[in-house]
Amino acid sequence: MAKNLRILLILTISFAVCLIMESCCGGYSYRWEYIITETLSDNSLTEADSINAADFGIRLNLVNQKFALNTFTPFVDNLYAFDCWPSYTKQDTIVAIRIITINDFNEDFPSDSDVSELFKGSVFHSDCLSLSDLISRINETDMDAIEHIDLFLKQEPANSSYQRFQITLELRDERILSGEVREVWLN
Repeated sequence: MAKNLRILLILTISFAVCLIMESCCGGYSYRWEYIITETLSDNSLTEADSINAADFGIRLNLVNQKFALNTFTPFVDNLYAFDCWPSYTKQDTIVAIRIITINDFNEDFPSDSDVSELFKGSVFHSDCLSLSDLISRINETDMDAIEHIDLFLKQEPANSSYQRFQITLELRDERILSGEVREVWLN
């Protein structure tokens, strides 16, 4: 009888340890929920300021939502005694980055034109890349590490003018994330 109790006790403890390890060593999946756009410039801006087009940039702040991959924890909710390094699963990849001008940019790009080709981009303060190379770099990187994407204008508008841009990220699962940059005077 004592031998059976020991075996039952060992099995119960083994089951409990497995549940504990499973509850804290699950993983997480990240998914981009929305973007917040802001204007980049070498100087701080107020509404009335103008920006030299060579200094103009757009920062896309990516807001992630974290999902637990392991939700089966019937006996324990969150045990941090066995603080394991969680694994992360990338859930999103970018298919396209589109930048649309709201105002007339020049004769070749009237309002509502795709001006993506006039921009280059960077993540992690790296070298500026074409948007297609930037998308490849982003998709090869752990998503939780990317906090923002910087986009820089390569070409000045034909004349000094107010400019406003809408940025759209198209994701693999056909979700669209978009944001709009406030109007600025580019000279």
